[in-house]
Amino acid sequence: GAVVRAHDWDIRLMDFVDNVRERAFDWSSFDCLRFANDAVKAQTGEGFADDWVGDYACEKSAYRHYLRQLKADDQDDIITAIDNRLPRVTGLVPPRGAVVARKQEATMLGYTLGVCVSDLMAFPGIDGLLFDKPHPTDIAWSIT
Repeated sequence: GAVVRAHDWDIRLMDFVDNVRERAFDWSSFDCLRFANDAVKAQTGEGFADDWVGDYACEKSAYRHYLRQLKADDQDDIITAIDNRLPRVTGLVPPRGAVVARKQEATMLGYTLGVCVSDLMAFPGIDGLLFDKPHPTDIAWSIT
């Protein structure tokens, strides 16, 4: 069924972001998929990709896990996989709480995943969350 936000989703989202603001990126516990999934879980009580979050400890094992998941779900890439789970947002500024994918060639997915927290997008970084304005090439999905 459809994922539905809790009545206090905005407070839950801000509490979640505040709690992980200083948390460093870590393949085994805090990668971009976990961050985006947990941000949705904070808003709704369940993640959009709980079945995709795996037990991996490095980029290589995460990549193998990702390829297995794509094959299992018969998907070409992370974007089409999310398209099958969440409604795509049109427009330049995603709504607060939306999952965001930003093109990033050097990453395993080709994208980094984050969440819209205000007029800024939040993404996991080496020393904690990185906040940035939306880019015209960002892809976003709404949480209803």
